[in-house]
Amino acid sequence: AVNANVSDGISRTIICYQPRNTSDAVFPGRVGRALSHYDGSFVFLCVAKVVRQTAQEDALEGRLFIFDVSTWKKSVLEYVAVTQKELLEFCQSADAAANAQFCSEQIKKLERSLTGQYFFYAEFSLRRSGTCKLTQGASENFSLRAPKIGDDKIVHMLCSQLFYFLKDISHNHQHHSKSTDTIVDLIECHTHDDFLWRRETLFSLYRKIVSYKRNPQSDVFYSSLGVLAYAETFMEISKAELSARDAQRLPTYYNEQMRHSILAVQAIKEN
Repeated sequence: AVNANVSDGISRTIICYQPRNTSDAVFPGRVGRALSHYDGSFVFLCVAKVVRQTAQEDALEGRLFIFDVSTWKKSVLEYVAVTQKELLEFCQSADAAANAQFCSEQIKKLERSLTGQYFFYAEFSLRRSGTCKLTQGASENFSLRAPKIGDDKIVHMLCSQLFYFLKDISHNHQHHSKSTDTIVDLIECHTHDDFLWRRETLFSLYRKIVSYKRNPQSDVFYSSLGVLAYAETFMEISKAELSARDAQRLPTYYNEQMRHSILAVQAIKEN
């Protein structure tokens, strides 16, 4: 990924792009036909800023874009690269207020210049707790070359690709390969339902733990303990953020017993 991560003395601005090959993604039926004239190679762009949400917590908020390679090289790359360079150079100043204003103006200019160039984008918010929300952007700003995206299945798959991109650029891959960063999937949720996606995410994490535990390859097997730690942490975060009633509805997992089972199998493997 090519990244400009700039502190202006008040907040932080990020412009990061990455070529990604999504040819291994399965797009069935109408989804596949809508994207059939692309070869699977795209450029993903993140334009974001750290936003203070409460006195105790801030979040990374912004937009995630998908471009076809041809449009990116011809109409987008140079402008993005120049904006990254200008942010890095200007924000060497000690004047935090001037830096913050400059960053804000540059981001607005960049986003205006991108209108009509991308074939999909989503608004996103990523909190320090790990909670990430993506919302489809306005389709009237999409490229004329963009496939017709009226199907919820297409929207979900494209948002999932943006989600994997965001995960890839925002964390270290400690318990999995960066090429298979699908420990958790993006789950569709409704505005007033904060429970379902958390339950499904927990299901996904614990399924991954069991599949890792059964894998004979030692590097994959040892990752099961790391993913178990993720699951335990997410469970505690969810209990704290849900209502008392919904927190009680979360499934029960026997983490200590699972940990002992993993360690027992590990001991057998090492002997």
